[in-house]
Amino acid sequence: MIFAPWVYARQDYSLHFEQEMDGSCHYLGSCQMVKDESGVFRGNRFLDGWTPPGDALSCAREVARRVADLGYWGPLGSDAFSGRPLVELNARYSYGRLPLALRDWIPPDWSLLWWHPKQPVAGLPPLTSSPRPGLYRLPLVADPEGTSGTVVAVAEDAGSLGRQEVELG
Repeated sequence: MIFAPWVYARQDYSLHFEQEMDGSCHYLGSCQMVKDESGVFRGNRFLDGWTPPGDALSCAREVARRVADLGYWGPLGSDAFSGRPLVELNARYSYGRLPLALRDWIPPDWSLLWWHPKQPVAGLPPLTSSPRPGLYRLPLVADPEGTSGTVVAVAEDAGSLGRQEVELG
């Protein structure tokens, strides 16, 4: 068990890589972590055109290179927040990979929010490959029974996404 002091972070984010068996490493993208009012992780926000601070990206790339040198291959995620370029390293698929995969379901210049609310939201249609701005549940391929209760908000711009996020609470 690791204990660390409580830190009030302004913005948490995650950076995602795929380490190949041949040692090459591919940066897949990054997303912002979303927390509720009590600080509990609730989802991820992918904003078109947003990039993490340069020190976080350069630090994550260096860590990914070193992990590859040790022989690791597979998914790799690096969590960070404002003022701290490396907080946690995840040698596994982590939640941040979901919004990065969902990018394929929306137009290239749109943004999205994957939100796991305290109470499931019922009655939303599944996200399809040609959505309009609005609220959806996960695509059928990811949640065929529609039981996850999570929400995918898609918007043409970050401002509209922010308004949807406020509505979700």
